[in-house]
Amino acid sequence: MKSIFAFLLIPALLLASCNSNVAPPSSQLPVATKTASGTVVEGKFDSQNGQVILRTSAWTGGAGSVVFAARSAQDGSVALGRTPLGADGKFSFATLADPKDSDLQKIAVSSENCSNTFVISDPAALNTTAAFYAEAQKSGWFESAALNVSSDGDLTVTTGVLIYADRAVTVKGMETCKQQDSSLLTADFDLTLVRGWNSTTGTIKAGSSVVAVRNGSPAGVQWIYFAPDSELASLSLNNFFLR
Repeated sequence: MKSIFAFLLIPALLLASCNSNVAPPSSQLPVATKTASGTVVEGKFDSQNGQVILRTSAWTGGAGSVVFAARSAQDGSVALGRTPLGADGKFSFATLADPKDSDLQKIAVSSENCSNTFVISDPAALNTTAAFYAEAQKSGWFESAALNVSSDGDLTVTTGVLIYADRAVTVKGMETCKQQDSSLLTADFDLTLVRGWNSTTGTIKAGSSVVAVRNGSPAGVQWIYFAPDSELASLSLNNFFLR
């Protein structure tokens, strides 16, 4: 299971820098993401005919609120905003607040568990990643993700992650990180980021250890809550948000 869904645990961009300082032309820049909304559902992994499947069901955690947070360089995560969570799981942020500079870190930060071969257009650029937390009768982080099986049986997992950048910057290259089970996961980044929140998509096929991370919102994903005592939720807290 960990090898299939490990890309959900991609940390904030802990990238090494190279020497290019040329920002992309403004005509080629994507548009910043300013809102977030959807319906939280509950997720559970199962198997069918020897194939891993993702089962989702309606939210049963009751009404409450959703906290929009950023991964902080100092404190693990910091709340940036809050919006109501309906009993049906619906939520909407009309505006995504920007984090403070003190909650950002340079993209060019090394990690003892990761190695990379990155080219970054501006080594001084700062970034963080977003997280969403449900506070209700059921509480916990939830992910934007989907699991799809093609007609020929290939399993593909897709996730969406919001990345904040304090300026326009491009990030290209590979980063390989050691997971908790000692397996290796490689993320292949080819991103053009603008100032503000950027929608990005991670895609990986079953049996592969390489995640492609690109610009754009993923299609067909759901906002999925996994019970805090599930394997995936536990790994997500340890490796993604609190690293």
